[in-house]
This record gives sequence, C-alpha cells and structure tokens, in this order.
Amino acid sequence: MYRQIYNFIYIDVIKYVSTPVSCRGEWKSWAPNFMCGPALQNSTVGIVGCGRIGLSVLEKLIPYKVSKFLYTSRSKKPEADKRGAEHTNIDDLCKQSDFIIITSALTPDTHHLINRARLESMKPGAILINTSRGQLVDQEALIDFIADIRIRGAGLDVMYPEPLPLDSPLLQLDNCVILPHIGSAQIETRQEMARITAQNIINTFHNKPMIYEVPL
Repeated sequence: MYRQIYNFIYIDVIKYVSTPVSCRGEWKSWAPNFMCGPALQNSTVGIVGCGRIGLSVLEKLIPYKVSKFLYTSRSKKPEADKRGAEHTNIDDLCKQSDFIIITSALTPDTHHLINRARLESMKPGAILINTSRGQLVDQEALIDFIADIRIRGAGLDVMYPEPLPLDSPLLQLDNCVILPHIGSAQIETRQEMARITAQNIINTFHNKPMIYEVPL
C-alpha cells in the first residue's frame, strides 16, 4: 500500500493535478507545457531510510530507468547495493537528488532530519515526498520553501499535527499534495500490522528480539 500511495503522490505532485484550477473545472485551454512535470527517467532518486519500505519503493522505481539511486541507512544494505543503489549520507543525498523520498523511522536522532539547511541545499526543481512521519521534516521551513518555490513541491501523507488545522498554510499551497495519513489503509496491511504487534508482545515475554525493532 505504501508503494501505491507513493505512486499517487508522485503523479499528483509532478502534474499539479490537485491545484485549485483543476478542482474548479477551469481547464478551458491548452498549452505545450500544460500538466507537464519532471520525469523519473534519467533522474536521481534519494531514499531516506532504506529499510523494508524503502527497499520496496526502490524496487518499484527500477522500471522507470532512474539514472541513480541514493539511500541513507545506518549501514550499507546488500539488497539495495545489488540493485545499483549507492549508500551515502543525508547531506549528499539532499544535494544530489531530484526526488527525495522519506521512509525513515522517527527517533530522537531523526527528528527534523530534513531541516532548513538541508532544504536550502536541495535543487530548485527537487520534489520531497514523505510517507513516514511528519516530524522528520521541519514543517515550518518546508512551508517557506514550497511557498517561495525554492523547491518544486512536496507530497505528504504525514504532517503535524494530524489532522491539520483547516487554516494550515500547507493546505493553501498549490504545489503541495496532502493525504490524510492513509499509507497503511489496506485490509491486508492492517492485518499484518496487528499480527506483528501480537508477535512482538509474545517475543517480549520470551526475551526474543522484536520484529522490525527500531533502536532508540
């Protein structure tokens, strides 16, 4: 489901199909660049946090002929490396990537991982997609950068607080796509989440490692 949400956000952001003009039914003319956006082909895609979900996104994007995949993680991931992805640090990833996809866990160390300085280092045409946790991004800084079109746009399935207040500036930005945190909104996914939770409770009583444990 996370991959499906990512695909929707990607298409929506690059095509700007959620702009007020489209919602009002005002497609009254055509121009050569109408509804055009950047292609994944020959681009650099950076995946922030290359765990289970990050690897899934990477695999989904391979057919799009991406020029380079970058990823961050605590250590190199053989599964990512064998698919041609390059392990790097967060600063280089932000500087080089045309598309930045956040799939990292939220910990004290990753709070506001995408801060004002890292937004400043991004390409003017960069697109930021966050399907993980809102607090991974400095939201106030992101609003400034999107509003001033210092990056091309953003697609967010997560933000803070949730739900967003109706007067949030994020909801006023034509180049920001907002979804109501529905990345796991699939019956099979929710059932698997419940199964993992139950298994982790059992593992705790038996002093066994938790499934998908995140070190804090």
